[in-house]
Amino acid sequence: MTWINWNTLIPEYMPVGLDETPFSRIYVSSLHTTRINYLLDLHVQRFKPVLFIGSAGTGKTAVTKNYLSSCSSEKIEFRIMNFNSFTDSVSLQASIESMVVKKSGKTFGSASNKTLIYYIDDFNMPMVDKYGT
Repeated sequence: MTWINWNTLIPEYMPVGLDETPFSRIYVSSLHTTRINYLLDLHVQRFKPVLFIGSAGTGKTAVTKNYLSSCSSEKIEFRIMNFNSFTDSVSLQASIESMVVKKSGKTFGSASNKTLIYYIDDFNMPMVDKYGT
């Protein structure tokens, strides 16, 4: 129950397998990403939805994908859905329904009885205009 500086929570970067790892998949924690990761973990532990907002390049996608990949596969199952200008409600519903089964009545859940996380990336993608862009 004491205040600590965020700098003390930043994990030390340990380069592993740099020869095989593509540059785009190297993840180095910073003060900002450590704070986001902490908040994400608090919400996941309490089964609460999370909406990260911010300008491009602030690390929202990188932090979330890194967090999901580090979760225990015995407890958590996740699906990543990338929105684009062609995403419609039918494809979103099909993607969500592919991960759930009917339990009883109006109750649906994970087929494997794990916590199911849906990560929607680029949630604010606009609709296709009359020029197809």
